[in-house]
Amino acid sequence: MPALRTLRYTAIILLVSLSLSLHAQNNPFKMNDQVYRSYQKALKVIRDKKSLVYADSMYSDALRLGDKKGLCISRVVVMRHYSTRSSWADLHNAASEVRRSAQETGYRQYYYYSYHIESTWLINHNMSLKAWHIIGQMKKEAYAENNNYGISLSLRGLAHIYASRHSYQLSIKHYLEAAEFVEANVPDQSPSMLYTTLAKCYFMKLGGAPETALGYLDKALQTSQEPSTSRNALETKAFILYVADRVKEADEVMPDLKKYYSQIGVGSMYHNLMSMRSFVHGDIPQAIAYSDSLPLLDGYHRKMYIYERIARHDEALKIYRKISRYNDSIVASLHSSDIAEFEAQYRLDHLKHQNMRLDLQNSTLLAQHLKQQLAMEQMNASNRLLEAEVHKSEAERLELEARRLQSDAKVEKMANERRLLLHKRQTELLKQQKKEEQLRNQRMMAWVVLLLVVVVLLVYGMYRNRKQVAFLSSINAELDAARKKAEEADKIKTLFIQNMSHEIRTPLNVIVGFSQLLSEPEIPMEDEEKREMGRQILEQSEMLTTLLNDILNVAELEAGTYIMNIAEVACNDTCRKALSMVQHRCPPSVRMYFTTDLSDAVTVQSDVVRMKQVLVNFLTNATKFTEHGEIRLHCTDREHPGYVTMSVTDTGRGVPPEHADEIFERFKKLDQFKQGNGIGLNLCRLISQQLKGMVMLDTKYTGGARFLFLLPYSKAEGNGKA
Repeated sequence: MPALRTLRYTAIILLVSLSLSLHAQNNPFKMNDQVYRSYQKALKVIRDKKSLVYADSMYSDALRLGDKKGLCISRVVVMRHYSTRSSWADLHNAASEVRRSAQETGYRQYYYYSYHIESTWLINHNMSLKAWHIIGQMKKEAYAENNNYGISLSLRGLAHIYASRHSYQLSIKHYLEAAEFVEANVPDQSPSMLYTTLAKCYFMKLGGAPETALGYLDKALQTSQEPSTSRNALETKAFILYVADRVKEADEVMPDLKKYYSQIGVGSMYHNLMSMRSFVHGDIPQAIAYSDSLPLLDGYHRKMYIYERIARHDEALKIYRKISRYNDSIVASLHSSDIAEFEAQYRLDHLKHQNMRLDLQNSTLLAQHLKQQLAMEQMNASNRLLEAEVHKSEAERLELEARRLQSDAKVEKMANERRLLLHKRQTELLKQQKKEEQLRNQRMMAWVVLLLVVVVLLVYGMYRNRKQVAFLSSINAELDAARKKAEEADKIKTLFIQNMSHEIRTPLNVIVGFSQLLSEPEIPMEDEEKREMGRQILEQSEMLTTLLNDILNVAELEAGTYIMNIAEVACNDTCRKALSMVQHRCPPSVRMYFTTDLSDAVTVQSDVVRMKQVLVNFLTNATKFTEHGEIRLHCTDREHPGYVTMSVTDTGRGVPPEHADEIFERFKKLDQFKQGNGIGLNLCRLISQQLKGMVMLDTKYTGGARFLFLLPYSKAEGNGKA
């Protein structure tokens, strides 16, 4: 009975455990749901260090719950986080930990996946040789244990390396081999992305037949298991059809693509596809605009294709040169990377060879030691024989000594003869040197006379050249002044074009883009989204209008064609109107208000339109650089005697005192990332000069920025005062 009761309790516990296990594995990885929730949180912030905290939570929960797969995947999360960083050491340590965990838990697919992540990181950082070695190690181990997942990753890695080195024929071969292998041997993996990449390499890189590329894309769609891979295949298919001038077929693909865009967003080919679609439908500016959204090299290729097709060959040639310089820099970078990797491999091999040589030397020394011991024993045996020969050697030595004495006598005789011959030669040499000295003196005199003649000629030539140099210097000074003036004008023109091309194109892109979205009835949008788009279009239109007005005003002011309408202007009323014109641009977290020390009856002799323009420019600048706090417009006649001072004070980032004069120069922007063309403050200075006033930055104010607008004012004119 006790045994039966124990068996019954055991069966109940097993059933409960099994039901809990089944209940706790409702996820694609078949691991505990609690661990899987931490995994999903980590994926959302994989680039942030928070993902490491979620990985540690996964590890603790998996260890507590006995979930081996969760333990292994928690290490995979750490590895994927470091794959987004630039430290190879951190990534390699994390990948080694994944391989250790995969071996302990038995999930070998993550063992090979760690090699794949390492090789991909190395390829992206132009270290393809090191990636080659890692993929070779993965391939060797995968084939050794016949692991299909590892074999497929090694084939894919080789294809990536060839593609990164622009060896597209070899990359196509390996992509095709990897796709066919996955389809035949790894049924739980989809080869869809491999077929899509294969089509891109075949058609877009090698310029192959579109039918073959479209066949690969059909396979990609047939084998796709996820919406994202289907979307990528459809994007590539539509692009190839547009390039092949099969516009009708491409347009038939677009409705399916729009469904995917509404569900999961756009893919990596979106801007390339939309640029090509706009081109074939005749919208060249829109095609160029989409090209600007592509990565640098892809954007160059797309623009060059468009310019060639519309016969703008000069612009196509300029872009081709940019592509050539970019490719040259990439090749140089790859060569430098290869050289560095070869040097590292050489040092490693050199160290291995040194170790082998030291081992060989140790073996040689041991052999020599044994030989020396044997030689010592032989020497002890032969010493006795040598002692017997010593006496014989001594007799031979005496005989040799006698012969040496005879040789020394002969050598002494020959030395005496050589000394006599040397003395004779020295005497003859002295005579020869005396003759050469006389000849050298004669030549010296001739050179002195010739030098005097040359000096006289040079003095005469210098006298004539001095007059010519003086004449040419005056002409060169005039030419240099004209050249500097022309260069300054060209520099101003270049700065103007650079600023205007960016500042005009940005609002135009917003207006055109939102207008197209609002005109597309197929795209579902909320009323709030439409109102927001309308507000953006209105705001960008106002920005364009302000920009063009500033340019025209600067031109009129500099040309002296603008006529100021001087009249009595009420200061307080003008300030309030300027404030109301900018109020809608003020951020919600900023308070904008007006204060005054003057009565509403106080007036100045000025142009009311230009006064408001200066104040609006100051207030607009304040809204750009103030995110919190307040913006205050104040009017007083107490700060600078003889002037009405209108000040705009904000609590933003402020302006360094050393840039107080620089910011009023034309096209000068301290923050290149803020919108503006750099002529607003310069225009304010020109207007204030025309009004016989001043604009300046208050460098004593440190709570943000404070701009001052001073206009002449006389109390004797009869103005009232508060």
